Amino acid sequence: MTMTEEARYVFRELRAEDLPSWLETRRLRFPEDAVMDEEGFHRAHTLNPAGGRVLVGVEGDAVVSSYVAQPMRARARGEDVYFCHVVDSMVHPDHRRGLKNPGLFVRTAEAFFDRFGDMDAVHYGWPVERALRVGRRFLDYKLVREELALVRELGEEADVLPEGVVELKEAGPEVLALWERCSERWEASAVRDADYLCWRFFEHPRRRYAVLAAAEPDGSLAGLCVVGLDEVHSEGARALVDWLVPVGSDEVAGRLEAAASARARAAGGAHLVASLPPWSADFAAFQERGWRVQPTPYSLCARSFDRRIDHDLLSR
Repeated sequence: MTMTEEARYVFRELRAEDLPSWLETRRLRFPEDAVMDEEGFHRAHTLNPAGGRVLVGVEGDAVVSSYVAQPMRARARGEDVYFCHVVDSMVHPDHRRGLKNPGLFVRTAEAFFDRFGDMDAVHYGWPVERALRVGRRFLDYKLVREELALVRELGEEADVLPEGVVELKEAGPEVLALWERCSERWEASAVRDADYLCWRFFEHPRRRYAVLAAAEPDGSLAGLCVVGLDEVHSEGARALVDWLVPVGSDEVAGRLEAAASARARAAGGAHLVASLPPWSADFAAFQERGWRVQPTPYSLCARSFDRRIDHDLLSR
């Protein structure tokens, strides 16, 4: 990028008056996913209990690029840090360049890292192929893994919850206590507190989720899972989007799997899809219960800003 081109753009955090222009650039860049409006933006990026990360490149009054991430509080090696999911990173179609001279996309990303890198431990995401190539070449993206999917056909069983499984409508301290028990075996994990679960699942304005829990007589939880009730990725697919079951709780796992299947069938699903780290005990256990492994087109990438969280840890 020449000095003349460089002077065209100002990089800064998004301001309220920028939002209509940002939404228009997003509509042009992602016409297949142009449903976001101002309410959806605020829900995704200003109401997130962990905060927001939105940096834009502007030319005059127009937003022509952005790099955006959704932070979540995570516990990594015993300390609370922020892991940020990169989304809605884009350049206006009139300002894009080829791979050999990526220009504005890279400049915007570098400004984003300068602004937020000291606040966050990890930025991660599942970029499209072109963004992956640019990110690995210019932005220190590291490939964590090629994602695999676990798939389970739903069959014809009755759409009723197994005994002892309830559908939660809110999260209390018992959910956090269950996560604390489960997270002891993980080097890094998103903190499932009430604020996070409310924002992520219970009060989502567009997507429907069933939060299912195996309840104990004393009010504690033996396990929890979340199933998305809307179709994702392919016809008939419903996603198992969270799974908190302590190691060795095979009976609890079976009940929750049956409950997730029942709710997915009742929502019109033909099969459940889950994504778990291939090294995990759950990945093997799901296959033992009849889930089959399938490839996906998705690649998980990350960039660490914390020396304690290196590529080997992220790969695990």
